[in-house]
Amino acid sequence: VTYLDSQVDNYVGYNVLGQIQDFKGTVLPFTPKWTYSASVEYRFADAVSGGTPYIGATVSGRSGQSAVFDGGNITLSGDPANRVVDNLQNPFYVRGYATVDFRAGFDADNGFRIMGFVKNAFDKYYFTSVIPGSNTSSRYAGRPLTWGITVGYKM
Repeated sequence: VTYLDSQVDNYVGYNVLGQIQDFKGTVLPFTPKWTYSASVEYRFADAVSGGTPYIGATVSGRSGQSAVFDGGNITLSGDPANRVVDNLQNPFYVRGYATVDFRAGFDADNGFRIMGFVKNAFDKYYFTSVIPGSNTSSRYAGRPLTWGITVGYKM
C-alpha cells in the first residue's frame, strides 16, 4: 500500500484550457492518493509426488488522479466543439480502479514449471492516463481480460 499526499506549494501558470490559474494547493498530476496490491497464494505441499501445485489471486488498484494540474475540477462546456465521449464530467481526471487476477500452476521437483493465469478477470474497463493535446485529448485504456499459459524450466 502506498499513500501520497502531494500538492503544489506555489505555481501560477496556464491550465490545460489555456487560462492563467493559481495552482497553489492543487494535487500534482498522476499522483493517486492510494495505490495498493494484495496477493494470496496457496501451495498444496505433499499433495502430489514430484512437485507442488498452487493457486493464487491478486487484487491491485489505485484511487483517482488528475492527468493535468487541477484536472478534477476542469469541466468542458456543452459547446459542440467540446465533444466528450462517454459524457465524462471531468475529462482530465483518471477515475480510480481495481483489477483481480487469478493463477494456478504446478512446480515440478525436476525444474519444470507450468502456470495458467487470468488477468483483469472481471473485464473491468478502466483507463490509466489522459493525454491532452492542442485540439483533442486521448485516454489510454487498461488491459482487458487476458488469459494465458506460461511454461518454464528452472536450471
